[in-house]
Amino acid sequence: QTDDAYGGFDVVPRPWTVLLDRDGVLNRDVGSPGVVRAEQFELLPGVSDAVTALKKDGHACMVVTNQNARRKGLLSAETLEKLHASLRREVPVDDIFVATGLDGPALKPAPDLVNLALGDADRDRAILVGDSRTDMIAACRAGILAVLVTSSHHGVACAAELAEAPTPAVIDGGAPGGVLREGASVAAVFPGLPQALAAIRAHASRT
Repeated sequence: QTDDAYGGFDVVPRPWTVLLDRDGVLNRDVGSPGVVRAEQFELLPGVSDAVTALKKDGHACMVVTNQNARRKGLLSAETLEKLHASLRREVPVDDIFVATGLDGPALKPAPDLVNLALGDADRDRAILVGDSRTDMIAACRAGILAVLVTSSHHGVACAAELAEAPTPAVIDGGAPGGVLREGASVAAVFPGLPQALAAIRAHASRT
């Protein structure tokens, strides 16, 4: 929201663009092949409030998700659309970008999906929050900050690899980041999306 007395967006002069992976970040990771039925889709605690607060601060928020169960024939386009309609009802994201491996953008860790979601956004003020090495690599290939959350077994495994050679957290309040074997740099590690977004909001307010 804006206040005309403060000149519109002067309260948040330079908004950030925050990209979120879906499974393991917004909703519970159910393991391979992923969420293929509506009843499997369960938001993680606190994510709706966390994204709502981010949006109220004036930042953009998009989902970037691999859904290659579509390519494998295990997930229908109709079910995927219903899942994302449900997500939009509960979490105020601006848009959802999907890579299926069928057509359109390449699956992460290729940067295509991230680049598509970013559009002409300022990459110095863009960040991706994910729970896997594919997310971290995709973010780095697109030239934006990568933040890891350990709210899935993928995230825990990735954090363990970073712990072998930690680097100071770029985002205050996060655990140390590090560099993956592929050379992708992780800015900070958080236990889940609510903690990550609270820290990103604080970081954005100072930059």
